[in-house]
Amino acid sequence: MKKRSSALYTSERVPEEVREQLTADLGEVIPSIGASHVIRHKSEPSPSFIHILLEAKEWITPLRAAAIYLLYQSREAIKTFFNRISERAADELIDDIIGDDKPSEPSRDDAIQECASALAEAIEKTDSTPVVRIGLPIPNDYFGTWFEITEADREEISLKLALFVLRAEQIQQVLKQVEEENSILGPVEMTFLDDGHIRMKWKDQDFSRRSVTIKLSSE
Repeated sequence: MKKRSSALYTSERVPEEVREQLTADLGEVIPSIGASHVIRHKSEPSPSFIHILLEAKEWITPLRAAAIYLLYQSREAIKTFFNRISERAADELIDDIIGDDKPSEPSRDDAIQECASALAEAIEKTDSTPVVRIGLPIPNDYFGTWFEITEADREEISLKLALFVLRAEQIQQVLKQVEEENSILGPVEMTFLDDGHIRMKWKDQDFSRRSVTIKLSSE
């Protein structure tokens, strides 16, 4: 894959000082963020967005230990986030996601929350309320595979980011297999379902709509 010029893209409606602060804050936790890039649109009104697309390993290396630790500390929040599952199911889901990993306190146990706080602050400080998209550069770093954040809810951002990080490798493998079988046209949209899984939707080279569900559990 061609080396990216940036992993963090924003529209011109995100103020420069907000973009620079977000880049600096995230860069302290995720070294591969690098410099940010502004995408300018001729259309009016131009969209307001922040896109962060990294390879699975670039998410996993700095954030996996913190994601495991966070989920073990957030059982009640998980129950609320997935509002259709019971407390017992939430406990089982967390155990399944983490598997045999031990929830030992990582060197930076607040890494996920730091990223969530940086993203929430960028949303709060941008008058046009940007849509934040986080994910992988598949099929490329223009369209990407992403889930959306539209509100500055630090707890929800933390949970979504942690769940994504712990399934990023699996998601990447599934999509690469899809690419080998049939091209992906445009973006791949990820949605966290109420039953505790992730659904991905896209169009293939025949313009047919396709989808696949990634189970957060180990089943």
